[in-house]
Amino acid sequence: MTLRTSQFSEFPVSEYERRYERLRSAMEQRGLDAILITNRTNHRYFSGFYAEVFALSHYYYFAVLPRDKHLEPVFLCSHGNDRIATTTWIQDRRLWDFPKNFYMSKESPGIGLLAEVIREMGLSEATLGMELSNDMHAHMGAEHLSRLRELTPAVAWNDASDAIMEVRAVKSAAEIDKLRRAASISAEAVRFGFESLAAGMTEVELKQIIAGKMYQLGATDIGLITNYAGPRRMWADATPAYYQIQKGDLVQFDGGCLVDGYWCDFKRMCSVGKPSAEDQRYYDITREGIEVSTALLKPGAEPGTVVQSAFDVNRKHGQDDFVDWCHSVGWEAIGHGVGLDIHERPGLSFHNHVPLQANMVMSIEPFITLGGVFPFWEAEGKFGLEDSVLVTDEGHEILTAESIISHDLMVV
Repeated sequence: MTLRTSQFSEFPVSEYERRYERLRSAMEQRGLDAILITNRTNHRYFSGFYAEVFALSHYYYFAVLPRDKHLEPVFLCSHGNDRIATTTWIQDRRLWDFPKNFYMSKESPGIGLLAEVIREMGLSEATLGMELSNDMHAHMGAEHLSRLRELTPAVAWNDASDAIMEVRAVKSAAEIDKLRRAASISAEAVRFGFESLAAGMTEVELKQIIAGKMYQLGATDIGLITNYAGPRRMWADATPAYYQIQKGDLVQFDGGCLVDGYWCDFKRMCSVGKPSAEDQRYYDITREGIEVSTALLKPGAEPGTVVQSAFDVNRKHGQDDFVDWCHSVGWEAIGHGVGLDIHERPGLSFHNHVPLQANMVMSIEPFITLGGVFPFWEAEGKFGLEDSVLVTDEGHEILTAESIISHDLMVV
């Protein structure tokens, strides 16, 4: 057995070995002989390789992870990345030369080397998995993927996202520690931002205050901060604008920071001045929705049942037409897993009946529109709260805890 070591690793090598062992089991269940890893988060999770260079889309990094325990995994990248490649625990590292005029070149000698490694490992007629789903994209251009298929004509290339996400969905204690830190930092920073908010401040300025506080508290990256107010209340997921927040506006925050690649994704709202009676009414509905549905999160709970509970709250408050519309168009989800990606499996979806497991971390986010207006995108406002929640052996733990930032509508 090769002694496995890495430099400046984010986790002990034993953590990656446990992940790989679970992936082997998932491959066995699906008839996969190996999985080719190419994208940033899967590398960080399985190979341990992490680097800012993934921002350069024409740089490729590959890891071939065989199911057979007698085969060692192989990591591949170009020369010039020799030093940062030592962050991976994989000891068999193959490097290719840069093409001439490599900046923005469409050539990649790495594809040929990858095909050669596949043949060398005895996988030239195997069933290989790759990141080929809508929620997990390969870090490889279509032209190069076609070339890889040409060079491995007897390989059956299948989507490996189900196997990969089955493993990633259940977090280790070390991962949970990072997710807990990301959640507490995000919650404290948003509370600070709301407390600093005053009429006349722009959405951009609010974002800067929140982001600065996140870094001050220990965030390692900011992946998504979206806050929108007043006439932009339905601009969900929009980039903050230079809109000056006015007295009487409701302000929505969505997103969070990262700690060592692990995300927080949560929502809170505040009101600049006392909210209207109607705004308060619909806010209270969404608050009840998140508290009722979160209470059901535990091992064995079916996501569909959790979603139904949130819809039941809306119906209780006379919003039957809104719920019926959600069902009619398939708007039947109130959350998702979170980890190295902001949206991970499992989905908290009405038609998902696969039971939740302990050590999954979920973002749960039921909502209602102002007046229960539908279609959703025609409403003047939306009310949503979201929490990052750990499913525990006994039930659940809310990581974006109310002790840090309440579910109350903050008035500033």
